[in-house]
Amino acid sequence: MKTITGNYDYITGYLRYGHAEAQISDEEYEQFKELSEAEKKKWLRENGEIVVDDFSVDDHGEICEIEVV
Repeated sequence: MKTITGNYDYITGYLRYGHAEAQISDEEYEQFKELSEAEKKKWLRENGEIVVDDFSVDDHGEICEIEVV
């Protein structure tokens, strides 16, 4: 099976909301549980990855290149 992608020369819009996410071991989780709520939030901001859950696309340009993988 092949995947065809077409890259737009621009996209405009805005991010609506998202969350922070991190993978930790069971041992690290035990340490995480001991933190205060403020420390947990700080730890997640510093170590987590931002994941966008929802967005809105207002406009886009032309497809400028096509790639088959």
